[in-house]
Amino acid sequence: MTTPESRVVPQTTFVGSLLTVTLTNAGPYPLELENTCPRPFEVQVTEPGSGVGASAQAQQLETCSTLKFPPQPWPVGGTLSAAVILNLPTGAHELQPTAVVRVKVAPGGKATGEYRTLRIAAPGIKFQVP
Repeated sequence: MTTPESRVVPQTTFVGSLLTVTLTNAGPYPLELENTCPRPFEVQVTEPGSGVGASAQAQQLETCSTLKFPPQPWPVGGTLSAAVILNLPTGAHELQPTAVVRVKVAPGGKATGEYRTLRIAAPGIKFQVP
């Protein structure tokens, strides 16, 4: 995904029942993360014909706090990760995660403009649950 001035690169890992999406600010400018709930960003998961997406969303919202946190700097080369536990039934699965993150470009360390919502399609995964 590319903002007008900076790029965010996604990566997906799945180990056991833990799905992790990692985002890297590939630059060329630092970003500022809005730091709203869920933190540091929302992971949406889709799989045709399953309730995995609703389960992942509910899990992230359970950890939310009503406290307001200040924006978080996200330097070039910096990574942010969000994870959800997926309890999947036996069989073949094909998941498509999407990261939803709100950022501002921060050239010279000073954020400018409004926060923008980026929907970043992370690499999909296929696997078998024994």
